Amino acid sequence: MDAGPRTATGRAPGSLRITSPESGARLMRDPETPADLNTVALRAVVDPPAIEVVWYVDGLPFVTAPYPYTTRWRLQPGEHTFQVRLPFAGGVSRPVRITVD
Repeated sequence: MDAGPRTATGRAPGSLRITSPESGARLMRDPETPADLNTVALRAVVDPPAIEVVWYVDGLPFVTAPYPYTTRWRLQPGEHTFQVRLPFAGGVSRPVRITVD
């Protein structure tokens, strides 16, 4: 009998939580900083730990990040939504929404 999706550790997916950026954050780009350096850290907590996660930005895959699941995203004006998902395991975080000015 199938027990459902599993993480790379063989355990069922648990909780996925984005710790950065905070939902509702309003970020400002620094006009004096080169665009490639105008970024925000994306951080997540996965319990139980998984080998990697996929970051989604505005509903599209952005990057696959191995433990500790951290990457950077270049700031772009507008409203944006972030989620983190477990590949092949079905786990997904709550969306985090930010605004970039």
